[in-house]
Amino acid sequence: MKKTLIVLSIIIIGVVAYEVYAHTMLYPVIKSFGPVYDVPFAVEKPDSTMQYKIVADCGEVKEKSTVKPEEIYSALQQISRMYNLHIYGGVPQKNLQVAVVIWGDPIGIIMTNEAYKKKYGIDNPNIKIISEMKQAGISFYACGQSMMKYGVDPASINPDVTAAVSRFTTVSTLQLKGYAYLKF
Repeated sequence: MKKTLIVLSIIIIGVVAYEVYAHTMLYPVIKSFGPVYDVPFAVEKPDSTMQYKIVADCGEVKEKSTVKPEEIYSALQQISRMYNLHIYGGVPQKNLQVAVVIWGDPIGIIMTNEAYKKKYGIDNPNIKIISEMKQAGISFYACGQSMMKYGVDPASINPDVTAAVSRFTTVSTLQLKGYAYLKF
């Protein structure tokens, strides 16, 4: 049994070391989230002279919620990664505008820590990632229709998030202003 544990420990240490040293992870702007692999051999890269405008549509309505209150909402990790990938690819930060629209089941992530704790009994794990994304220049909008449907008090909104009339009006307005649409 001891030999098995030792062999398993060596294998695990080897795998972790391989991941750390063989695959360099970078965090170009958002330093705690959205890691990207260093891909020095890439030929296709974003155009560093373009103005990138992206709206991320984040939400869903399901009979049973798939959002886990104790976990960071996975779409935020992916958007952080997308943002970091553009910067890694050579796009200057001043040329990258990203807006995130939260709606449906995930709407609770936009609450302050105090409100989240009152509703779910735990700290809001999304506070830090939203803050870092906001500091990077990403805008956040909360669908007012979803807030009403899911009982989110407007007074409980994280100050890094702006309440909107709806996801539909915000996404369509941004698209008409030239934002590329990405669904998360």
